[in-house]
Amino acid sequence: VSDKGDGTYVGTFVAPAAGRYWLKVYYGNVLLQGMPVSVLSRTSFDTCPNGCSDRGECKDNVCSCYSGYMGADCSIETANCADNCMGNGACMNNTCYCYPGFSGPSCEESTTVCPNDCSKHGACHNAACICDSGYTGVDCSDNLATCVDGCMGNGECVDGSCLCYPGYKGVNCAEKTKFCPKACSGKGTCTRGGMCSCFSGWTGLDCAI
Repeated sequence: VSDKGDGTYVGTFVAPAAGRYWLKVYYGNVLLQGMPVSVLSRTSFDTCPNGCSDRGECKDNVCSCYSGYMGADCSIETANCADNCMGNGACMNNTCYCYPGFSGPSCEESTTVCPNDCSKHGACHNAACICDSGYTGVDCSDNLATCVDGCMGNGECVDGSCLCYPGYKGVNCAEKTKFCPKACSGKGTCTRGGMCSCFSGWTGLDCAI
């Protein structure tokens, strides 16, 4: 080691192999101030951002980060995020930054938009509403408790009234009925199965064609 006379020193260190070393430098028998220093020995002269922040290896000018770190320069800690962000976000400096569509401390909650925000009567999960007890419908807007007999399971409760499925009628959709569109338009007969049997020369679900 040579003293440049301005408080700096110049010298050569030959490492036996690539890796990190703690180097102590003596001037005579005196250990120089600031020793030991960390020295990273590489087998190539690739250039990586911030020297990979001493948290990775520089290979072909790209940082290969040690476990627990990420980023172009390996400066972002990833080791201590709850549930590893459930795979729904990125762990940076021990905090989950959720991808679009997710929220929560560990990105465990889906925030994908559901119809009508589930009418505040359900939870949105993977863009589908899981309705609270007593509610139904794609947006959880149908409250079975407000419809007579809950529509008997033969219809949808909409704004307090039963909207019966085809083949049922009545206030509570309890009464079975033949389902023939437009009564077969007067150009056919309604079969027991609820389908139109059209007269000769007519066709279509309602025999209107």
